[in-house]
Amino acid sequence: MKKSSSINASTRQQQVLAMSIISMLLSACGGGGGGGGTVPTTPTTPPPPSFTSWSAVKANSTVVVPGMSQEVTWTGVPTTGPVTGIGTPTAVDTAASSFTETLNSSGAITKVVITSPTGSVTFDTAAGATIGSLAIDPTINAAVNSAGTSIALAADPLDQGWDYQSFGVWETGRGTGSGSAGVMSVGAPTTGAAIPTFGTATFTGKMGGIYVDAAGNDFVAASALTVNADFAARTLGVSSTGTVKSPDLSTTSPASNLNLTGTLTYAAGTNSFAGTVSNGGTLTGTSSGRFYGPSAQELGGIFFLKAGSGVETYAGAYGAKR
Repeated sequence: MKKSSSINASTRQQQVLAMSIISMLLSACGGGGGGGGTVPTTPTTPPPPSFTSWSAVKANSTVVVPGMSQEVTWTGVPTTGPVTGIGTPTAVDTAASSFTETLNSSGAITKVVITSPTGSVTFDTAAGATIGSLAIDPTINAAVNSAGTSIALAADPLDQGWDYQSFGVWETGRGTGSGSAGVMSVGAPTTGAAIPTFGTATFTGKMGGIYVDAAGNDFVAASALTVNADFAARTLGVSSTGTVKSPDLSTTSPASNLNLTGTLTYAAGTNSFAGTVSNGGTLTGTSSGRFYGPSAQELGGIFFLKAGSGVETYAGAYGAKR
């Protein structure tokens, strides 16, 4: 996927590190015939093809990518911050979440729509949105609407070397004092029967999200990810390292307090893992995910961690391959 420009965003209520990729679901209805005459029909536009892999996505096309998502509402001081309240996260959804991308004839992304159980968020270059790569990390795609009130950040799957999945996070209501943020993992899920039942594997990749500290200051965070899978025991040991955070998408600083560890499990013959993760300190929470690709070549998931009191929160998503 090509990116149309480079983005260096700043001053936000709660920026997100996330996956944003595009949707243009077109449909039309045809007429019917009757009596002895022929009634002209309106040509229909075929629906976008089902997603199989990023390498199969062509220029001048639209593709729908199924996903899993979780969202949370937030409140804060308009324009300047800080965040003053974080709501209860929604249940993890795997039925109504999707991610679609549309590319022009040059292969550049032109429109992004992220769909979740609460609605959809659209980024359309025809309506003034900007879609491109981050100046501080070209492997991350970013999208900002024309008003600057919605933003989405996502790992570029081709830059990451992934073919079956990716992840992202988005936020609405920037600068207004209230809004919502969401996290999503998307891709072509592995069937339960195709997940290995013996042996081990190490998956490596990337994790990212949005961190709100105890004072309500918010940051984008990113880290390296390692997942050690034991297919016989059906366990996944998750570990993120080298975490950095950025208050403005222009500068970064170390954030070892956001390195996460945890153990996720799944039932035999199923593709849905979950478990507890923490930073070994103030933050604890859960993560959910699934394997992607014909034979579980990749995996991805989402997470939500919160302190015992106050607004300190870390929510995000991740992807990895073996």
